[in-house]
Amino acid sequence: MIEIRRVQRKNTAKFKELYNSSFPDSERKPYLLMKYWQYQKKMELYEISDNGQFCGLFIIVVYKDIVLIDYLAVLPQLRGGGVGSKALEYARKMFDGKRIILEIETTKKPCEDLSQRIKRKNFYLKNGLTECGISVNLFGVEMELLKFNENVSFEEYLKMYRHMAGRLIKVKISKA
Repeated sequence: MIEIRRVQRKNTAKFKELYNSSFPDSERKPYLLMKYWQYQKKMELYEISDNGQFCGLFIIVVYKDIVLIDYLAVLPQLRGGGVGSKALEYARKMFDGKRIILEIETTKKPCEDLSQRIKRKNFYLKNGLTECGISVNLFGVEMELLKFNENVSFEEYLKMYRHMAGRLIKVKISKA
């Protein structure tokens, strides 16, 4: 049975290894900074487990009624087995009544890994997310916003980041 729970101390190394191997440097936040934001109750670091076994990670930001799924990753050997879909379903129930959004690398411009980006986007669309119609430049990386239910405006998205990281974040995020 899939569960999302706070990262267990025994799984910290697995969590960090999966985080570092699943996301490019340009998209990763420093782990210690995320732990600090968690301490401040601005970010939550969760592990995905299946019958008690570590199988993935789930990192979110909660701001008012908005939940940003900042990172979702499943161990490579378990990808394609339904773990990610079950984790998204679990998250939907966990944050029922909140507006849930997710950032993905743009699929609207040519790049080396476009087919992988499209595959990732199709996974999220298959699991009930839809396009927000908002593209952002996030620290130099163009991202599209997807949503589970109600839309979030760019201004609300920016306020969420300001809440988490402070006022200077505005210069690092713009509409694409």
